[in-house]
Amino acid sequence: MTKKITYLEFSRTLQEIDVQISAAEAHGVLVGMLCLLEPRNENEWRVSLVDILDCNQPKKQQWTQISKLKTQISKDLQNRAFNFNLLLPDDESPLADRVFALANWCRGYLSGLGFVGISAVELSNEVVKELVQDLSQIAQVSHKTEASEGDEKNYTELVEYVRIAVQNIYMELRDAATPQILH
Repeated sequence: MTKKITYLEFSRTLQEIDVQISAAEAHGVLVGMLCLLEPRNENEWRVSLVDILDCNQPKKQQWTQISKLKTQISKDLQNRAFNFNLLLPDDESPLADRVFALANWCRGYLSGLGFVGISAVELSNEVVKELVQDLSQIAQVSHKTEASEGDEKNYTELVEYVRIAVQNIYMELRDAATPQILH
């Protein structure tokens, strides 16, 4: 089994190429893009990603890591066993940081959907519409919180909700139409 990229590793790679958003938000962008598009042309996909991240051109090693992450996201989304995971700070990070990262992840995800052009028809799907609205609300969650046991539980439930929501949006969009191809 291939070792998964950690939040810290992805953060370092993004810093190296001067990305101005967090690793959580950038991961959300990637997931949002991949929910609608199945990139066939690697060069076109790379140009689109550099454009949306507004960053320096990654070097070979950085592209390798980003491509590995893209492949893992695609596999996880296509697996209907709901094993898709968000790339967020680990549980040892302060709760406020994790909540802030989750809100950023949702913002990135919604940006990724918007960047590749989620259509009004796709948004008219009641399931997609409701879940996108929920993710928009989560993107606005306040990260100012005390680390109580109840807050930890609420955070865990929120992450699980986002994870399942994204998987459901992916399935609804894929089941409703033939995937678009970025080329």
